[in-house]
Amino acid sequence: MKFRNICLFGFVLLFLLSMMGVHAHVPLTTGDNEALETATHIHDPLKSWAIYSELREGSVVNYYRFDMDQGQRLRLLLFTPDEDLFTPGLMIMGPGIESHGTIPAFVDVPEGSGALVVEGKRPEQASYEPFTPVSQYNLVDVDMNVTAPGTYYVAVYEPSQGGRYGLALGYQEEFGLVEWIRVPLDVIRIHQWEGQPLGFILAPLLGIVVIGYIFLLWKRKKGALGLQSSFDLIGSFVGFLYLGSSAIILTQMAIALSRAPLTSSVMVTIVFALLPLIAGIALLHVAMQARETVETKARVKMAFLGIAGLFVWAGLIIGPFLAIVASLLPAFTKG
Repeated sequence: MKFRNICLFGFVLLFLLSMMGVHAHVPLTTGDNEALETATHIHDPLKSWAIYSELREGSVVNYYRFDMDQGQRLRLLLFTPDEDLFTPGLMIMGPGIESHGTIPAFVDVPEGSGALVVEGKRPEQASYEPFTPVSQYNLVDVDMNVTAPGTYYVAVYEPSQGGRYGLALGYQEEFGLVEWIRVPLDVIRIHQWEGQPLGFILAPLLGIVVIGYIFLLWKRKKGALGLQSSFDLIGSFVGFLYLGSSAIILTQMAIALSRAPLTSSVMVTIVFALLPLIAGIALLHVAMQARETVETKARVKMAFLGIAGLFVWAGLIIGPFLAIVASLLPAFTKG
């Protein structure tokens, strides 16, 4: 397949992905938020955020605060990654909240605020989230408009035991440039939050790199292929990193689908996996062409695929930067 055809196919997939209306959240770190005074501040509660955290034990509370105007939409989703009985609930507190439910004695309520208690309810089946991808048990789903301006708080708690939970807040899917580029690293941290060891998460990528280089050495020994320059060596390494990124996504998709039912949203994950796969094939095509010198056309293609890799989450960020570096290096001939 020619380079331009590979790129065209990739752009078509990007277009299809945009048409699918992907629902994604920007990960947010919390810090110490076990007291009302140290509540994690969320500066834009309308933007779609995802918090991956943990209650260290029962009767411990995590607090979050944000400012809202009258009539604004408050969107909350509380979930857990595990099948165990850990089922936290939450409280929404603020000037426009009508009090309802029994307030636990260990939860602090700001003075002058109403408190809405929403108990978590564990579903029989996990839900499939295609963006990460993960399986999760959705316990609380809140969609309401606030009736008064002011500072609002959300308290997440479980009376009897601790455990891992996720809190999605907001509904406007907005990614800044840095937020979009760092998604592969954020996703690794999410899988670690699920309980997966780092080595297990990266194993598909490392396996592709090792197998790829064994194959290249075998081809070179047979005289069918020659890696002649730093451009080729670095470029082929980046190509395998790109393919490995695709392997990670597909592996995590299989793990998530082993716990959650198959739905049409899996097509979103497949597109996310195909994009780095296509970029990796194109990059290997550019890198593995035998040559005495590296032509400008090849350098431009390598740089383009490096930049594209940042936006299709290929190569865990380091790969795209290596591709850009390779496009600028002189062609040191290997004997």
